[in-house]
Amino acid sequence: METYIEEEIYVSQPQGYILEGEEKKVLKLKKALYGLKQTPRAWYHKIDSELQIMGFTKTQSESGMYVRKKEEGGTIIVCIYVDDLLIIVSNPLVVNKFKTYIATKFEITDLGIARYFLGIEILQSPLSMLISQHRYAKDILYRFRMQESKPAKSPMITRDKIIKEDGEEKANPE
Repeated sequence: METYIEEEIYVSQPQGYILEGEEKKVLKLKKALYGLKQTPRAWYHKIDSELQIMGFTKTQSESGMYVRKKEEGGTIIVCIYVDDLLIIVSNPLVVNKFKTYIATKFEITDLGIARYFLGIEILQSPLSMLISQHRYAKDILYRFRMQESKPAKSPMITRDKIIKEDGEEKANPE
């Protein structure tokens, strides 16, 4: 976590780093550490600030989702879960520019094209994208020892295709 904290927080010296004769000294934190109650809030404020500087707008329905639309670069959607980012782009050329900028502000690990995120399997081809929670559902069945249970039909249409022209009106992006 590369985020500063507002509060003064002191911690005991870690084992192996205690100097002889200074065993009772404590350390004042300059930055957030994993495990602190303040860390998630500090991280969220920092990433929120950086995304807004880049021209992203937080969606009203989901505080961890940001959208930026630009004529020349297309649309970028950034979904945040804890300290993971899922980047969705309409133009693949803009993703590298975005990642390069973010890497100047945060230490990042690029895991490449998303295959699995928050229990959702993502399968992409040049013409389509399929999302599925089949694997997640199976994991839940195994966890609760219910893999032998009988499936029930879903009232939802499966394998339904969503296209841009669906619906009567275009959705308001804001």
